[in-house]
Amino acid sequence: MRQPSGTLHIADFQSGEIVSALQSSDYWDDKRHWEIKNNVDILDFTVFDGTEQAATLMQQNLVLKEVSGGRIVPYVIDDTAKSSDGRSLTVYASAEWVLLKKAGVIKPQRFESKTARELTSIALAGTKYEIGFIEYSGFHTMTIDEFIDPLKFLKDIAALFDLEIVFRVEVIGSRIVGRYVDMVQRRGKDTGKEVTLGKDLKGIVRRENSSNICTALVGFVRGENDKLITVESINNGLPYIVDSSAFQRWNENGQHKFGFYTPETEDQNMTPERLMALMKIEFKKRMNSTVQYEVDAIALDKIFGLSHEEVAEGDIIRIKDTGFTPKLYLIARAIAGDESFTNPSENKYVFGDYIEVIDTREEMLKLYNKIRNSLWDKASNEALKLLEKQVEDTSSGFNERLIAMKTSLEQTDESIRLNAQAVNQKMEKLSSTLDVNAREIKAKVGKGDIASELNITPQSVLINSELIDLVGKVKAEWLIAGLLEGMTIKTSNTKEHIHMQNQVLKFVNQGVPKMIMGFENEYNSSTFNPYITFGQGDGTGRNVGTIYKDGGGLYLRFIDLNGAESNIRLTAQGNIGITAQTSMWLNSKGSLVVDGEHGVSMNHAGKTVVEVQRNNSGDNDLTLGGNHMIRSSTAKGYDKLLQIKNVFGNEFRGLEVSEITAHGGIRSDTNLWAEQNSYAIEHINRSTEKIKASIHDLPFSPLEKIRGLKVKKYVLKKDMYDLYQMRMNKPVDRVEPYTTADIETYYGLIAEETDDIFTTPEKDGIKDYATLSILTAAVQELDQKHDAEIQALKESHQADMESMNTRVEALEKLVQKLIS
Repeated sequence: MRQPSGTLHIADFQSGEIVSALQSSDYWDDKRHWEIKNNVDILDFTVFDGTEQAATLMQQNLVLKEVSGGRIVPYVIDDTAKSSDGRSLTVYASAEWVLLKKAGVIKPQRFESKTARELTSIALAGTKYEIGFIEYSGFHTMTIDEFIDPLKFLKDIAALFDLEIVFRVEVIGSRIVGRYVDMVQRRGKDTGKEVTLGKDLKGIVRRENSSNICTALVGFVRGENDKLITVESINNGLPYIVDSSAFQRWNENGQHKFGFYTPETEDQNMTPERLMALMKIEFKKRMNSTVQYEVDAIALDKIFGLSHEEVAEGDIIRIKDTGFTPKLYLIARAIAGDESFTNPSENKYVFGDYIEVIDTREEMLKLYNKIRNSLWDKASNEALKLLEKQVEDTSSGFNERLIAMKTSLEQTDESIRLNAQAVNQKMEKLSSTLDVNAREIKAKVGKGDIASELNITPQSVLINSELIDLVGKVKAEWLIAGLLEGMTIKTSNTKEHIHMQNQVLKFVNQGVPKMIMGFENEYNSSTFNPYITFGQGDGTGRNVGTIYKDGGGLYLRFIDLNGAESNIRLTAQGNIGITAQTSMWLNSKGSLVVDGEHGVSMNHAGKTVVEVQRNNSGDNDLTLGGNHMIRSSTAKGYDKLLQIKNVFGNEFRGLEVSEITAHGGIRSDTNLWAEQNSYAIEHINRSTEKIKASIHDLPFSPLEKIRGLKVKKYVLKKDMYDLYQMRMNKPVDRVEPYTTADIETYYGLIAEETDDIFTTPEKDGIKDYATLSILTAAVQELDQKHDAEIQALKESHQADMESMNTRVEALEKLVQKLIS
């Protein structure tokens, strides 16, 4: 059996994606506690804090753990605790299925004659869980008297049908693809181990609870019109049943311990006989105390002969417990356990839920001793002497009768011998011989060279003849034959038998052949191909299965009620084909491996949809529809990226998705397109000299180019379509009509009206980097012009000031002369 890997996978609770993995070396102090009762499953473990994996251990995320048998158990993180030094983080998680308590509400109602599968589908409706494997357990009626949650409903269903619940998830790749609920008759396997336990055995603790013990069980139930129903009418007037072994073990001063029982059932037609049957089942549960055996990993290995990897929920062992008086012989199950993957020596298991096995030899010995002691206590000396005398008389009388019997037998033997001699004298005339003696009887009849013989001894009867013709029925306990010929052989004269005629073997059930084995020529065919037919069908060749062999291969076919054929074909060329008329599924509790030497393909309607293969270059290719290929390469330099190419692998293809989240960046050798807004903290254009050549100054005036731009106001056509829809579906209570004011207005350039240096060659977009660069150059050009103009103004102003100063000085001199 495959052992669990110990890896814990952490999954996001919303998407189900696995976001990290913890190897067994990444965690410690792990403990998984499970109990079959109530499906308890709890997981604790500790990791280093501050790691990438620890960051994913947030509350409500899931921990996926593989347990014995390959089942994957999902746990939801309930709580985390950091150590005082801040170096470690302890995670506390419980089984995810406890969330079913909050997944919905089941209203009070009554379900008539439903199977466990039907009721489970009702319980899981609207939840994350789906129906898994549900063992058939008949039909039951179920009543819900109050509002309950889906988990409580599932437990009630399991109790009603006497099933046990198994929860599991299925993971494909890095995602949880399914959550399933199974219901089985009994979890676990029979280990085949048997052990004898004593009082002083180390490593095992026996816990005994006798609070529910009784030696007499009183049963009653209310029937129609509130009538009280008991078993007095069929139990010699007693309303209770008793058990002698339970009384011997648990009585106090010869007094019974009474228990009371009312069956929980919806059956309104309860009878004393039915009540008696239910009481006997319940009484078996109350005869013995509840015993549990806590077994640590050391005792498990040394005493039970099991390693810790070999124990799973519900596994069975056999225990002979000499600590009880009288001794108990039990078949016990593993009903609870504490497990640690990193430290298996700390594992501990609880065995209980036992079935008592009766040692018939010991019970007979006890019964014999009881009768002997009873006779010894009650018989008087006179009676014993009289009994001894009768024995002596009987012994002597027996000898006399034996002698008389021998005499009678000798006389009988003499009579047989005389009769045989008379017959012998008569048969000698027919050339026959008959020889009778004390050891055997011989008879021989001869004619020419042909003779038949009959030889009878106390051990055997020998008949030697060319032909033995028996008329009538022959009855034998055991028949051994070298060759048995006949038209028809029938194993029984009832409706259940095997019928063999010529080359056809029929297995008959209820008078109808349900399985037939033979050859085609039995149906007047010209070939002799073998076949096996399963089922009688409806007389038209439908609802019948066959296994058929011819020169082309072996075929397993089933014709359904609609006349459609599903089949499995093993051809003479080594091919295997499977055809299903509706659905086909493959389920595995472990791994599912599909290995094709030249690849694995999946077709739809005769065309290849998916093809998976690994080529000689180390590329792992997934081809979709003969058009696109997803390649994961192991070649150095290509092993870091996932490639999307054409089917030949020599061209890259595009990808259309709703959203891309990249943690390391997005690269493109060509264009990036966005039909809506593009957001970023900062848009950076690559502008290094390393990717440029023929670098020159602008041959035109950037200022003139910028002045030539015409900025427009506009709305998008798709928004106008939305506006039209808004007008068509205007609410009744809205008075004002919808206008362009109700949609977004944009401002920008029209590529068709803009100079080529700002647009793409196709005239379908504006190049922002080029526009920004030319705008920068235009600002620089404008700045240079302004600087030149300012400098010219400064120089002109300086000349004017100098001229003005000269004129002022001349004017001052003139004024001075006039004053003088």
